[in-house]
Amino acid sequence: MSNHDYTVVIPAYNAEKYIAETLQSVIAQTIPPQQVIVVDDGSVDATAQIARNFSSIVKVISTPNRGTGAATMTGVAAVQTDIVAFVDSDDLWRPHKMERQLALLNDPDQTCDAAIARMQAFGDIQHKNIKEEYSSWSRSTLVVWMHAFRKVGDIRDMGNGYGEMIDWFSRAKHVGLNIRL
Repeated sequence: MSNHDYTVVIPAYNAEKYIAETLQSVIAQTIPPQQVIVVDDGSVDATAQIARNFSSIVKVISTPNRGTGAATMTGVAAVQTDIVAFVDSDDLWRPHKMERQLALLNDPDQTCDAAIARMQAFGDIQHKNIKEEYSSWSRSTLVVWMHAFRKVGDIRDMGNGYGEMIDWFSRAKHVGLNIRL
């Protein structure tokens, strides 16, 4: 299986401060996405409007606020490519991120189901001032074949506002997904 067509899913809640910069980092990839799906999870700010006006490849789906996992799964349900990538609405991608991860997914010697990337924290939040890169098992670094994603199942909200990706990655390991860095 070889493919460079991918869709990006961005769950967003009250993200007007960051969504344009996030979208710019996604669309500026050396291999750009076929489509970007922003799921506006009940925002009361201009998140949906900013995303709708950003680019013709951006599709916005608006839902009542149900949580990041539910918003992510709403986006996944609309994916029409064989590969899906995710990014949180306040994160940024470096320009070659997808090129490198697609190379891993498409390398016949790797038999790779999914790829994660290194990341570096940034911003004005106190715990986001780490300067070195580190491996990240997070939504914002995950790129996965849709058939492999379906083996694991839905990203489920845990009821406490976080932990949905820890749960998903745990289940991915349990079903034997080959996830490469």
